[in-house]
Amino acid sequence: MKLFKYLHPDRIDVLGDRAIRFSQPSVFNDPFEFKPVISTVASPSYLQYYLNENFDALAEKHLSTVPPQLRQHISKSDLRDFVSGFINDTSSPVNKLFQNLGSQVSETFTETFDECVGVLSLTQKNDNLLMWAHYAASHSGFCLGFNSKAEFFNRKRSEADEFYHLRNVKYAKQRPAKPMVETRSTDMFLLKSDDWEYEQVWRILSDLNDSDLIIEKHEAPPTLGVLSIYNMADLRQL
Repeated sequence: MKLFKYLHPDRIDVLGDRAIRFSQPSVFNDPFEFKPVISTVASPSYLQYYLNENFDALAEKHLSTVPPQLRQHISKSDLRDFVSGFINDTSSPVNKLFQNLGSQVSETFTETFDECVGVLSLTQKNDNLLMWAHYAASHSGFCLGFNSKAEFFNRKRSEADEFYHLRNVKYAKQRPAKPMVETRSTDMFLLKSDDWEYEQVWRILSDLNDSDLIIEKHEAPPTLGVLSIYNMADLRQL
């Protein structure tokens, strides 16, 4: 499959240096991207499922610490009912705590992504007029083509690896809000508003620490930080 990158005419250095930028998430203009909304750490339904699957082992573990004279007055069924009621009470301190932690986790994810993650976005289209206008300085820039089968785009280290391999971006009408335990990599790394669906984006993530070159941009806003440059020597231009 051929994939393409639209570039501003000033970026002719990409060809001269055979290096390409992996951008930090903070420079993206879609509020969907790399800003997962974590509604809570775990929903009541998930906690109930976890309780049902693990209640006997948990009960035995904690009841073993209770003095025998008290333990004989504690019914496992009553204990299960009490814990279930506490879990499913949306106003309980536990649920409120989990919701607050969810907001903190969202902020932490956003900050961490910008420090660690570099992103290269490509597209299946080399003839999209809007993309020529937006990304190639109103049709005055150029478009590079890449062979998606090149080793550079296929360096997945394990089945769980989020880095070093191409994946296509998904599009959604609304930004999802999910519990942390139900949030998937697509929600964090591969989601854009459906307003951008015409771009047909494919994306590869890399660890910024693996950059061949880091250029400090002191004149840029603090959120831009560094430019991460990856060597293109092993890519075949189409």
